[in-house]
Amino acid sequence: MMPAGPPIRRQLIGAALRRYRVAFGCTLADAAETLHCDKSKIWRIEAGERGLRLPDLRALLAEYGVDQASEAALLAMADPSGMTGWWSAHDCLSEAEQEYMALEAMSVLACYYSPLHVPELLQAPAYAEARHEADTGMATVGVPSPAVEAVLARQDATLDGARDLRAVITEAALSQATGRHEVMRQQAAHLARLAEARRVDIRVLPFDAPAHPAPAIGAVSILSFSATAGISVAHVPGITTRQFLTGKVAARCAHTFEQLRANALPPEESIAFLRNLAA
Repeated sequence: MMPAGPPIRRQLIGAALRRYRVAFGCTLADAAETLHCDKSKIWRIEAGERGLRLPDLRALLAEYGVDQASEAALLAMADPSGMTGWWSAHDCLSEAEQEYMALEAMSVLACYYSPLHVPELLQAPAYAEARHEADTGMATVGVPSPAVEAVLARQDATLDGARDLRAVITEAALSQATGRHEVMRQQAAHLARLAEARRVDIRVLPFDAPAHPAPAIGAVSILSFSATAGISVAHVPGITTRQFLTGKVAARCAHTFEQLRANALPPEESIAFLRNLAA
């Protein structure tokens, strides 16, 4: 069965199974017959209250006629081996943070918006250190902090071209002094290089952009796991907790992110903006 711990994967799989079952025209009784169980078990699976074995998941997906891409995405999400990865070597990451990193590693599309600072995935090393010091009030001397080492390890694992990465960065985030002036200059140059190499689709949202809905969501990242399945989760970081949003709420966050991209500078103008800051 899927491992215990944060239930977000069970919720995503359960919601997808319910959607597929209804679209295919199956009742709870029909699904229960497929697994030779009672209807209450199917209901609990779809509600994300319990996991299911990989053979049972395959049986339900086959019964509903799910396409191969969606099947692969759900099987990867349900596979217990997906609980481990680069993040397992970093004790400084909480259970919720590790769960998020696992989901990010499984995604095919990841979108990032952070209105007040550069998203972690795109931070240059010096900026990451300065950001960590600002967040914790603890200065590091000589060697990177464990938290910053985790940020850099995440970048090494994620900025590999294996997924579609998109980011909207506000001019406010680029103007907020984080560390010395040289740190901000290096950060702007780092973003420009990532954008020029097409490793990330980076759009700058300038101060004079049209009114947009960003204040309603604050910092958010949206992860999608299959181009055909419509399986996605929005992640909202907090000071002490991390919130995972699914279903219609995640869809609204994704729609808002696309509005932000539409209001931001197009790619080439964003690169020129960043190069100008770096100069």
